[in-house]
Amino acid sequence: MQSISLIGVLLAALIAFPIGYVWYMPSTFLTPWQKMTGVSDADMKKGFGKSMAVIGVFSLLTAYILAHLWSIAPSLPAPLGL
Repeated sequence: MQSISLIGVLLAALIAFPIGYVWYMPSTFLTPWQKMTGVSDADMKKGFGKSMAVIGVFSLLTAYILAHLWSIAPSLPAPLGL
């Protein structure tokens, strides 16, 4: 079993924020998403801090779990692992 790189886990968790920023830009998917769900700009600003904290915690948890699974997986060449 290999050791887990905590720097790698932190970087993997932090990358969720710029991806989410691009995903929810008004020029990409924000406007259609708001129309479909009925969420206004005021609603989004009201829960912004709490949602960012939850996203941060779950991104860290997901990154750690994936790193752990990668560390216990047998060492196979990439084509055999697919």
